[in-house]
Amino acid sequence: MNAGKKILNGTMTSETEYEKNVNPEAGERVDEKNTAIHDEEQSSTDYMQLFTAAQWLRFPRKIEAEFIAGYYNSTIKTTRWAFTGGLLIYALFGYLDLYVAPISLRNVWLIRFGIGCPVLLLVVLFTFVKRFAPYMQLMGAAAATIGGLGVVAIIMITRREELAYTHYYSGLLLVMLFTSSWLRLRFWYALVTNTIIIISYELVAIYVQDLLASPQGQIQFLSNNFLLLGTYVIGAFANYSLERHTRIDFLQKRTIEAEKNKVNAQRVAIEKQAHKLSNVVASLKETQTRLVNSEKLASLGEVTAGIAHEIKNPLNFVTNFSEVTLELINDFEAEAIAGNTEETIALAKSIKENLQKIAYHGNRADSIVKSMLQHSRKGTGQKQPTDINTLIDEYFRLSYQGLRARDKNFNAKMHMKLDKSIGNINIVSQDIGRVILNLFTNAFYSVNQKQKHADKGYEPTVSVKTEMKNDFISICVRDNGKGISQKAMGKIFQPFFTTKPSGEGIGLGLSLSHDIITKGHGGTMKVESQEGEFAEFIIELPV
Repeated sequence: MNAGKKILNGTMTSETEYEKNVNPEAGERVDEKNTAIHDEEQSSTDYMQLFTAAQWLRFPRKIEAEFIAGYYNSTIKTTRWAFTGGLLIYALFGYLDLYVAPISLRNVWLIRFGIGCPVLLLVVLFTFVKRFAPYMQLMGAAAATIGGLGVVAIIMITRREELAYTHYYSGLLLVMLFTSSWLRLRFWYALVTNTIIIISYELVAIYVQDLLASPQGQIQFLSNNFLLLGTYVIGAFANYSLERHTRIDFLQKRTIEAEKNKVNAQRVAIEKQAHKLSNVVASLKETQTRLVNSEKLASLGEVTAGIAHEIKNPLNFVTNFSEVTLELINDFEAEAIAGNTEETIALAKSIKENLQKIAYHGNRADSIVKSMLQHSRKGTGQKQPTDINTLIDEYFRLSYQGLRARDKNFNAKMHMKLDKSIGNINIVSQDIGRVILNLFTNAFYSVNQKQKHADKGYEPTVSVKTEMKNDFISICVRDNGKGISQKAMGKIFQPFFTTKPSGEGIGLGLSLSHDIITKGHGGTMKVESQEGEFAEFIIELPV
């Protein structure tokens, strides 16, 4: 057979399919596990795809819109301060114009303060208006482009003898550095802006300044281009790394937030499941209580007929002795009137003996009733000194009479060997009473069932023995009935397990008895049996 395969209805199937067919609940768990694994794999795949998208600076449309909105919120303050700082620097360069472009100062200031500064100021104001948020990157790129082109225009209009003509390219370096970093323009906006500025300068340097016409101009052109192109490339890398890091940071935060939401959803689902399980547990406890009460009532029902029989005997004695006593009283009155002293004394003695017998049997009936009331009512759970031998004797006879009342043909030998040295021990009498009543009832039931199918020579026998040992007492209940199979021996104390036919037992008697002895009294309860021969239950209680 192939590994991981099982046969189901003659077909080779996987273990997963086998579980789902044989055990539907296990199948559901397998499906849930497979779904969770699939979701985890899918989540991992999605993250890797988004991580790759972050390298290309472009998420899928919905996530990209989410990123742009978040990018604006996280960078707007930096952008505002950057444009404010750029506006101040752009304006302060006007002071430098006095020294580097004194001849062209009017036209230079017209470009600087008439175009560049107002545009930058306008963008700064726009950063405070939420409705311009979707266009902030475009406006920022446009403002940076205008600022850069303004510097190119200043270079273009100044004269050769002015320092600005050859040295104001350094202003372009500042504009490009601002564009690539502090303005927080995204990569493509910054790249396009700086590209326009570079191309504009190249055109002015070649066709307006005509730097390539002389060797000195060529050297200046190459020097300026080296600095400008170096700044352009380094700025592009810096800007790309900045946006890439921002996108990855956004992706990680988004993934963490999604995981938090998933965990919260799972927590809510678990809480709902826990609440549902709590209700199930409460329902099970309620059902358990009803079953335990049913078992108690059932055990009481087992001896109802025995109670009637046991009470009937002392009541018959009371009735008979009462009638005899009434006759003796009549004789006593006649003899007293006749003055027959000796006969009167003899009759008085007989009346006294009869009254003692009436009192004895009345107390006997009262004891039986009290025992049954204790058995049926809910106990306090408090251990009290109890004569265990008297308790065993009481329930032994009651359980026997109970079965005889239901089956007139049933007879069994009863053997009691009670160790009188035991005396009183601390137990919960109601609980121990239920235990020994259950054992006696099961024993008489077993011998009765065997008698119905056994040979004529079979003699049903149930015996009980108590014995005082070192620090515990032993109670042994044995019958020569049907016995217990080896298969059933391992389950005999499990709840709802019963060897009786359906309808004759719910399988809680021995389970409850075992709990009462082991958990309630710190004792032990074990069974020995040979199927078809005997069953013996041994209880050991600490003293």
